[in-house]
Amino acid sequence: METIIIDFTKDLLIRKTTDVPKNLLRALAIACGLSGVRSFVLTKMEQWIHNPKLSRNAQELLVYLCINARKNSAVDGETIIQIAKLRLKTKQLIHFFAIAVR
Repeated sequence: METIIIDFTKDLLIRKTTDVPKNLLRALAIACGLSGVRSFVLTKMEQWIHNPKLSRNAQELLVYLCINARKNSAVDGETIIQIAKLRLKTKQLIHFFAIAVR
Protein backbone atom coordinates (compact mmCIF):
# COMPACT_ATOMS: atom_id res chain seq x y z
CA MET A 1 0.00 0.00 0.00
CA GLU A 2 2.84 2.36 0.88
CA THR A 3 4.52 1.95 -2.51
CA ILE A 4 1.26 2.65 -4.35
CA ILE A 5 0.71 5.88 -2.41
CA ILE A 6 4.31 7.05 -2.84
CA ASP A 7 4.37 6.26 -6.57
CA PHE A 8 1.06 8.03 -7.13
CA THR A 9 2.09 11.18 -5.25
CA LYS A 10 5.53 11.31 -6.91
CA ASP A 11 3.93 11.14 -10.34
CA LEU A 12 1.42 13.82 -9.45
CA LEU A 13 4.00 16.16 -7.92
CA ILE A 14 6.47 15.73 -10.76
CA ARG A 15 3.82 16.68 -13.30
CA LYS A 16 2.36 19.52 -11.23
CA THR A 17 5.35 21.32 -9.79
CA THR A 18 3.77 24.77 -9.54
CA ASP A 19 0.13 24.15 -8.74
CA VAL A 20 -0.57 21.35 -6.27
CA PRO A 21 -4.20 20.57 -5.38
CA LYS A 22 -5.21 21.19 -1.77
CA ASN A 23 -6.83 17.77 -1.63
CA LEU A 24 -3.45 16.17 -2.33
CA LEU A 25 -2.01 17.86 0.75
CA ARG A 26 -4.94 16.61 2.81
CA ALA A 27 -4.40 13.08 1.50
CA LEU A 28 -0.69 13.30 2.30
CA ALA A 29 -1.54 14.46 5.82
CA ILE A 30 -3.62 11.33 6.30
CA ALA A 31 -0.86 9.16 4.80
CA CYS A 32 1.86 10.59 7.07
CA GLY A 33 1.71 7.44 9.14
CA LEU A 34 3.88 5.83 6.45
CA SER A 35 7.60 6.57 6.77
CA GLY A 36 8.17 6.80 3.01
CA VAL A 37 5.52 9.47 2.72
CA ARG A 38 7.06 11.50 5.55
CA SER A 39 10.50 11.55 3.95
CA PHE A 40 9.08 12.40 0.51
CA VAL A 41 6.82 15.20 1.75
CA LEU A 42 9.67 17.05 3.41
CA THR A 43 11.34 17.72 0.08
CA LYS A 44 8.43 19.98 -0.95
CA MET A 45 7.25 21.21 2.45
CA GLU A 46 9.07 24.54 2.38
CA GLN A 47 7.54 25.41 -1.02
CA TRP A 48 4.05 24.55 0.11
CA ILE A 49 4.18 26.31 3.46
CA HIS A 50 5.24 29.63 1.86
CA ASN A 51 2.58 29.44 -0.87
CA PRO A 52 -0.37 31.58 0.31
CA LYS A 53 -2.93 29.32 -1.38
CA LEU A 54 -1.58 26.16 0.24
CA SER A 55 -0.34 27.55 3.55
CA ARG A 56 -3.20 26.34 5.76
CA ASN A 57 -3.12 22.78 4.37
CA ALA A 58 0.68 22.70 4.50
CA GLN A 59 0.56 23.71 8.16
CA GLU A 60 -1.83 20.85 8.85
CA LEU A 61 0.53 18.52 6.99
CA LEU A 62 3.43 19.78 9.11
CA VAL A 63 1.52 18.94 12.29
CA TYR A 64 0.86 15.41 11.07
CA LEU A 65 4.53 15.06 10.12
CA CYS A 66 5.63 16.09 13.59
CA ILE A 67 3.10 13.83 15.31
CA ASN A 68 4.04 10.74 13.30
CA ALA A 69 7.83 11.14 13.40
CA ARG A 70 9.33 8.64 15.83
CA LYS A 71 12.58 9.29 17.68
CA ASN A 72 13.92 5.74 17.55
CA SER A 73 13.57 5.03 13.83
CA ALA A 74 16.59 5.63 11.56
CA VAL A 75 14.42 7.00 8.75
CA ASP A 76 12.56 9.30 11.09
CA GLY A 77 15.83 10.52 12.60
CA GLU A 78 16.59 12.03 9.20
CA THR A 79 13.01 13.32 9.00
CA ILE A 80 13.37 15.14 12.32
CA ILE A 81 16.62 16.72 11.13
CA GLN A 82 14.91 17.89 7.92
CA ILE A 83 12.00 19.34 9.92
CA ALA A 84 14.46 21.31 12.04
CA LYS A 85 16.15 22.67 8.90
CA LEU A 86 12.96 24.20 7.48
CA ARG A 87 13.42 27.91 6.77
CA LEU A 88 10.35 29.83 7.83
CA LYS A 89 10.00 33.50 6.93
CA THR A 90 7.19 34.94 9.04
CA LYS A 91 6.64 35.09 12.79
CA GLN A 92 3.30 33.32 12.42
CA LEU A 93 4.93 30.35 10.71
CA ILE A 94 7.73 30.23 13.27
CA HIS A 95 5.17 30.25 16.11
CA PHE A 96 3.12 27.54 14.40
CA PHE A 97 6.28 25.49 13.85
CA ALA A 98 7.16 25.72 17.55
CA ILE A 99 3.71 24.48 18.49
CA ALA A 100 3.88 21.61 15.99
CA VAL A 101 7.30 20.45 17.21
CA ARG A 102 6.16 20.34 20.85
